[in-house]
Amino acid sequence: MQLLQVLLGAFVGLLLGAFAGLVPGVHSNTLSSILAQMMPGAEWVPFAIIAALAAHTVFEFVPAIFLFVPEEGTVVATLPGQRMMLAGKGIEALQITAISCLGAAGIAFVLLPFAGAFFPLAYGSVKGLMLPVLVAACAFLLWSEREGRKIAIATGVFLLSGMLGFATLRLGISDPLFATFSGLFAVSGLLMAGEGREERTRQKECGRLKLDFAKYVFIGAILGLLADLLPGIASPAQIAVFATALVPVLGSREFLALVSSIASSHSVFALSAAASIGKARVGAVAIAEQYAKIDSGLVWVYGALFVLVVGVCAAVVIRFSGKIANVVSGSGIGRLNYPIIAYLAVAVLLICGPSGLAVMGTGAAIGCLPVLLGVRRTHVMGAILVPSMVLIVGFG
Repeated sequence: MQLLQVLLGAFVGLLLGAFAGLVPGVHSNTLSSILAQMMPGAEWVPFAIIAALAAHTVFEFVPAIFLFVPEEGTVVATLPGQRMMLAGKGIEALQITAISCLGAAGIAFVLLPFAGAFFPLAYGSVKGLMLPVLVAACAFLLWSEREGRKIAIATGVFLLSGMLGFATLRLGISDPLFATFSGLFAVSGLLMAGEGREERTRQKECGRLKLDFAKYVFIGAILGLLADLLPGIASPAQIAVFATALVPVLGSREFLALVSSIASSHSVFALSAAASIGKARVGAVAIAEQYAKIDSGLVWVYGALFVLVVGVCAAVVIRFSGKIANVVSGSGIGRLNYPIIAYLAVAVLLICGPSGLAVMGTGAAIGCLPVLLGVRRTHVMGAILVPSMVLIVGFG
C-alpha cells in the first residue's frame, strides 16, 4: 500500500464528497459507484470512496439545515436545524454538526477493537427483539402529543406516511428515499415557510461555541454502533428517532449533536461490521469492499482516513460557517422557495422517473398536514418506521 495512493484517494474523495453533500440529490454512494466503474482496478479508488463518504457526512447538513432538503442520514436533523435557522442560529447549528461529526468519528475510531469483538457476539441475537422495540418507539412517539385529539391526528399522519413509505419501496424506482424525503420534508417545508422567511433567516454570529452538548456526541457515537447491528434498521435517522425515547434530549442543539454523531460513527463502525460479520451497512463501504475485502488491517487504514477527512471538512465548515450561512440564507431567500422546489422536481424526475414525482407530490401533501393540524412533524417518520416493522414481520 503506497502512501501516494492513499493521499490521492483522499484528495479526490474529499472534493467529490463535498460536492455530493452540498448538492441535494447527489449522493456519495452514487459518485462512489460511478468512480468504481470508471476506474476499475485503480488502487486509489477505495480510499477516494471512503474519503467521499467522510466529506459527505459533514457537508450534507448544509442543505438539511438551510434549505430543508434532507437525505437519509439527516432527515431528522431537518426539524431542529430548521428551527434554529429560522431563529437566526443557523451558524451555530452548522458548527454543532461539524464538531459532533468529528468527535463521534474519533470516538468510533478508538472503539474499533471493541466493535470488532462485539458484532460477532451480538449479531443475530437482537433480531427477535426488534418488533416490540419498534412498536414501543412508535407508541412513545404518538403518545408524546399528550392530548387525545392530537394523538388521533398524529396517528393518522403516521399511518399515511407509513403507507407512502411502504408503497414507494415496492415501486422499484431508483433512490426511493430521495423522492419520499424531498416531498415529506423539503417541499412541504418550503411551501409552509412562505415568503415570510426573509427577516427571520438573518443569521447571527454565535461567537465562541459552548460544548455543553458533548455528552450527546458520546451517546450518538455509541448509538451509531446499533445502526450497523440492527437488521432492517440501518439508517441513522431511524436510530435517532428511537433514541428520543431513551435519551433526555433537551433542545435543538442537543438533538443536532445526537443526529450528526450517529451519522458519523455509523460509517466508521460500518467498516468494523464489514470486517467482522461481513455486513456492510453503508453503500460506500460495500463499494470499497469490491476492490479488496476489508480485514482488520484495512479497517484501521480506512478508519484513520475517515477521521482525517472529517477533521479537514469540519475545520472548513467551522471556519467558513458564517459565509456559508450568509450565502445560503441571506436576505430574500424566501424568493428562492419555488425555484428550489422546481430544482427538486427536476432532480427527482431524472433520478427516480415519473413515479418519483408522484411520490414527491404525495409526500408534500402529507408533510403539510402536521403544520396545518398542529402536531409535530416528526410523525411523518412513519415513512421509515412502518416499512421497517413490515420488513421484520416478513411481509416486505
